Amino acid sequence: MQRPLSLHYALCRMACWLLFGCPFHRGRFGLFHGFLFLVNAYVYSSTLTIFFVIHGIPSVASVYTTSMSKSFWAVIAVIVIAFGGILFFNNHKTGTASSSGTPSNHIEGEGKDNVTLVEYGDYECPYCGAYYPIVKQVQQQYNTQIYFQFRNLPLSQIHPNAFAGARAAEAASLQGKFWQMHDLLYENQNTWATSSNPSPYFDQYAQQLGLNVTEFDQDEAGSQVDNTINADIAAFNKTGQEESTPTFFLDGTKIQPGYSVADFAKYINAEIAKKTHAANS
Repeated sequence: MQRPLSLHYALCRMACWLLFGCPFHRGRFGLFHGFLFLVNAYVYSSTLTIFFVIHGIPSVASVYTTSMSKSFWAVIAVIVIAFGGILFFNNHKTGTASSSGTPSNHIEGEGKDNVTLVEYGDYECPYCGAYYPIVKQVQQQYNTQIYFQFRNLPLSQIHPNAFAGARAAEAASLQGKFWQMHDLLYENQNTWATSSNPSPYFDQYAQQLGLNVTEFDQDEAGSQVDNTINADIAAFNKTGQEESTPTFFLDGTKIQPGYSVADFAKYINAEIAKKTHAANS
């Protein structure tokens, strides 16, 4: 017995949306919509089978169910294989891009006490912006005693310009002006972070710092800075911590200081004392 047109249509449409994207959603991947069609198709077929049984034609129901079941699960098998291939390709491509970079190495301070404070930050994050002047004071106060390191952790899902800000800082780094661009991005966060196109602001900052703007733009659009940022993100993920910014590590241990120099000093002084005691014992 031939399967009704509506079930065949639902299965085919679901498969097309799953593989090629939903046409009503600007070509975005249509997994969710395909799943809805799958559920609707299954419910439809089950209802039709019950109809056959109720009306005293179980033999038809049996033939229909067998035919539908084989075709139904054949379509599912094809979709699962195709979907798995898409995921494998995307993951493989992403892994290749990020594996070619190494984490950034932006460090300030003399580090005489061999203590390192690392911040994983997001240039668009308002909390990072609030911590910025406090961290600057900490750097100045402990400049001779500790190292301070900054690494990128752009939360692009909630901060659409964060990755662009990280690109600007890394592009400036290639001309020896990372920390200067880092500071300008935080000091002007309210200006560029809400822009639909922050690039002109970044060019303005680059010019202000005396950078070669043409070279800056080329580096900003290049793969080298992307690979560095992705390597920083990968390094953070290895810590096992949940992605949030800013996240601070003191000699590899996560700390949660408040919005004051005194809170940072409490952690840093304790770590310095521990290192000093260990060295003298």
